[in-house]
Amino acid sequence: GKSLDARLAAFWTLQSSGFLADDILAKAATDAEPAIRMWAARFIGEQRVASEERMKWLETLARDGDATVRSAVASASRQFVSGQLTVNAPLPGGARAFDTGAILAALVESSKAGDDATIAFLTWMAAEPIVLAEPKRTLQWFSENGQANMPLAGTLLAKTLRRLCDLRDGSKLDLALDFLSSLTDADAPLAVRALDGLIDGQRGKAITPTRSTEPVLKKLLASANKDVVSRAQQLGSLWGDANALKAGLARINDASAPEAERLAAIKVSARVKSDDGRRALRALVSGTAGDALKVEAVRALQQVGEDDTGPQLLASWNSLTPAVRAAVSDLSASRNAWKGPFLAAVERGDVKRGDIPPTVVRTLATTGTTAERVRAEKVFGKIRATSAEKLRLIDAKRKIVVSGPIDLIKGHEIATRACFICHKMYGEGADIGPDLTGVGRSSLDALLHNVIHPNEIIGAGYENVEIETKDDRFFSGRMIENTASIVKLLQAGPTESVIAKSDIKSLKISENSVMPEGLEQMPDADFRNMIWFILAHPKDGKPLNDQRRQELMGGSGGHASVPLPARDGESIALWAPEWRVDAPDFEGSPAKLPQFAGRNNVLMTHPYDGETPAAIVRALMLPRDTRATLRFSVAAHEKGDWELRIKSDGELLHKQTVKHDGPRWQEVALDLSSLAGRRVVLRLENAANNWAFEFAYWSNLRIDTAEVAAK
Repeated sequence: GKSLDARLAAFWTLQSSGFLADDILAKAATDAEPAIRMWAARFIGEQRVASEERMKWLETLARDGDATVRSAVASASRQFVSGQLTVNAPLPGGARAFDTGAILAALVESSKAGDDATIAFLTWMAAEPIVLAEPKRTLQWFSENGQANMPLAGTLLAKTLRRLCDLRDGSKLDLALDFLSSLTDADAPLAVRALDGLIDGQRGKAITPTRSTEPVLKKLLASANKDVVSRAQQLGSLWGDANALKAGLARINDASAPEAERLAAIKVSARVKSDDGRRALRALVSGTAGDALKVEAVRALQQVGEDDTGPQLLASWNSLTPAVRAAVSDLSASRNAWKGPFLAAVERGDVKRGDIPPTVVRTLATTGTTAERVRAEKVFGKIRATSAEKLRLIDAKRKIVVSGPIDLIKGHEIATRACFICHKMYGEGADIGPDLTGVGRSSLDALLHNVIHPNEIIGAGYENVEIETKDDRFFSGRMIENTASIVKLLQAGPTESVIAKSDIKSLKISENSVMPEGLEQMPDADFRNMIWFILAHPKDGKPLNDQRRQELMGGSGGHASVPLPARDGESIALWAPEWRVDAPDFEGSPAKLPQFAGRNNVLMTHPYDGETPAAIVRALMLPRDTRATLRFSVAAHEKGDWELRIKSDGELLHKQTVKHDGPRWQEVALDLSSLAGRRVVLRLENAANNWAFEFAYWSNLRIDTAEVAAK
């Protein structure tokens, strides 16, 4: 026919009715219309009839100039090596696997620009079973053809070597050594991607080849390509090579090295866990490096530090920027050995309460022993959880503050009217609230929490006291004097009210702060200018340039403005292929972790907010007369709890709190037999509990089934 729509409809009908024969497929594979050629490739894959002729058609289509056609070839190639598109499975109906190597080679050659992520992903999915079955042959192809087909070949090579690491078999890494040995100086870009894959594959726990790595590492470390040398140092450190480890640790404090290489060396030191590594990290934090490096070093020390690490970092507190102080605060609250010295430093005044992010204050006040929680409340005052609504408001106001022009002169005018009637700053203002010169403005996030939700953390002595007198008068303010005969309250203005004890009918200490809520309701420009004036007061002696802005914004949420790794959608999708992960990008989650708390292959999620959970979702049809049991393991972050909910079509089947202070992993088993015979949608939800470190960790998710014996 002449109409493309009619031709496609006829083509689909022939396929679905079983009348699509080779003569029609052969014509379709060379049709002038890309859509027809694309469906020809798809139907070849769906039919799974492996013949020399059909494989030649696919090889020709793999070199097609249209990307949609090549994508269909990649999908078809997968269908000739696996029964499923996303998880390796036997081919259905006794179909035999066919060698698709020539087709994949043609795909890589025709798509080597690597500018189509879909083709790159689908080509990898088609190649992955071959990588597992024939790793030596695969690496031989990369050795002979990889450099000529960059950058796509490099992407696939990195995935190949990462996949071989997943097998946890040292002999497979021997093949990687052979491959690296075969490369020449001209292959340096390919070597870089190979090393990237091996380094990525060592996450969690390194695995080493069965033979000496020294000759290969020596060759790589002598390369004229600095990227090869840098990555060889990282890999050698993970494999325990003394020279590489020494060079890698030296790179941490090498001011002449690129920041990306220093960050990579820091991450390696967190995996190696050596005394030399700890010393190098501490030296970096106390040195002159930028925030990004120092924050990453503190995070590494949080993993590998010893009992004296917390106190040693606190010794440098006064020289640290707000972003690094926030990271040190987070570290100090993460282990019992570090909490005590940290609280003691706050009690002595060496660390100011206002410099500690609200998230850390909540952690200290809500975790640990009863004695630790009581001590934290004495230090910080009353702590109240921030609602999801408040958190959303803080986030919205933060975007307003960071996205518009700043006028510090107008900011001073607004602060005089809105802030200094209660607070003092550099001698200007009143003493009703804390002196803002050194409290509450360590970072943008800390200040926004204090302004928008003043009742989140109420410092001792700053509670609102409400008094009713016998003649029906009402007073409220901060109590600054309480004697046997009078009570003195300080109120906005400032004004003082002195009430005789004999006139008092009732005296109540409110659950709220003296500071009122609602300042965020002023016009956006006024709010932005006020916030920046308080954050960067001219008498701080630090001009509000781009670097200063980044420092002040960097402490948000307890972390510096260091980019987190991009979501690895491929790994997440393959964690449990039959399930779909519905979770926000939140501080590194969702993510598939190679290891966590003694378990391999762990999924980490976090709720969207206090009301909206993250979820793992699956549509399921259980056959009748089937006994089915849902099984999995869950764990909580060491600082917080979360609520597990299991639902079927919205109906709650199970609920429990996953706690951080009991056994690390909790086993869950739920009988699904009542669902047999009908289609349902299962949701395993990671719901908020008190909005503090509510990361969920999932392991070994499965549904066990058995036929019910006939009576």
